[in-house]
Amino acid sequence: MKKSQEIGIVIQCLLVVFFFIHFLVLSWYFEVDYAPRISWISKDGEFSDIYSFGNHFFSDYLQIWLLSDQDISNGFNIYPPFAIACIKFFTLFPYKLGLILYLVLLSIGVLLPLILALRESTFAESLQILVLFGVFSVPLISVLDRGNLIGVLPILFYLILTQINSKDIFGGLLLGIASAIKIYPLIYLIFLPKRKRFRISAVTISSALLFNFATSFFWESPFKLVKTLSAAQRDFMHLNPSGDPMNFSGASIILNLNNLMNPGNRVYSEFISNNASLFGLTLLIILALAANFSRIKNPILRPFLGLYALQLIPTISYTYTRWWGIVVIALLLNDKFMGTQRDKKFETFVWVVVISNMALLNPGVFKPIAILPSISFLGLIIFCFLNIKFDVSLRKKSAAFN
Repeated sequence: MKKSQEIGIVIQCLLVVFFFIHFLVLSWYFEVDYAPRISWISKDGEFSDIYSFGNHFFSDYLQIWLLSDQDISNGFNIYPPFAIACIKFFTLFPYKLGLILYLVLLSIGVLLPLILALRESTFAESLQILVLFGVFSVPLISVLDRGNLIGVLPILFYLILTQINSKDIFGGLLLGIASAIKIYPLIYLIFLPKRKRFRISAVTISSALLFNFATSFFWESPFKLVKTLSAAQRDFMHLNPSGDPMNFSGASIILNLNNLMNPGNRVYSEFISNNASLFGLTLLIILALAANFSRIKNPILRPFLGLYALQLIPTISYTYTRWWGIVVIALLLNDKFMGTQRDKKFETFVWVVVISNMALLNPGVFKPIAILPSISFLGLIIFCFLNIKFDVSLRKKSAAFN
């Protein structure tokens, strides 16, 4: 086991232990409901009791399931038709049986990258890592809690990134499927290897459009759907100036930090809230520059920055959007992907940033920020500025964006 991996495991062990201590103290002695700190709640909606598991409804799944037999061009739907068509398959089963099958598939989608990466490890080591980084992780718990189809993205991206050098068409098709389910994976096109960017982008965009165009005919004209989906997305993608510690987009983290340092000052809060897209675009440029012009030469650099961008760039990024950390950890554990020339210092940094971003532990001391994900974000930004090569070579490499 590499030294950086050992450091990552030690950090995760400590964070999981601290999480349980924090959870038990607050729950037993102070009677505080800990779950909302991590962004899940037992009663997650108002639906018919026939859909309930206790107080819980797995509401993201249920909303799409209900939409599958309705007019999805209504102003409340924010899901692409391909995503709704995927859920429609489960309507072939009785509701609760279909839900159980669906949650099992989501669990596989989240955990399989780790399982594949650990194929050559011992059983004891594999089980340890799978439990620490998979079972006790924000990605798995939050994805299952919401029943969100985003749970299929970890295995898709793991296959994309491990196959893209030898099977670029296959990688482009998988990225197209991911983009047909959730539009924002298209952001990753900027972080593709330069020599393959045009070809894979063409396959990705065309396949994403085709999947959504074809499935839209189950319900409505695709052109009408584009109009209503765009309007619904605009209404949904809005930052509350008061901040939200469970929104992990870059603009939201900046807003939360501002509200911590300038409590009561609404001017900056309103500016960040009203210009969230501008902040997202700025962060995208910074991450793209760091990916293309970094002093670091390591196989994990592009996946790390590109996958982190999928969380940071959208205006709204709830807890389950931190799924990408599973993929980065799986790639770090994959010796074939990482190669023989390892950079212990940089890889240790990646471990720390990813684990901090995914941490279950959320003390809630400095409201409204989520402490560890905010530290992770600040570490990322500092890294980007320290490692972008602002010199004459930028002119020679400007073709990277063409």
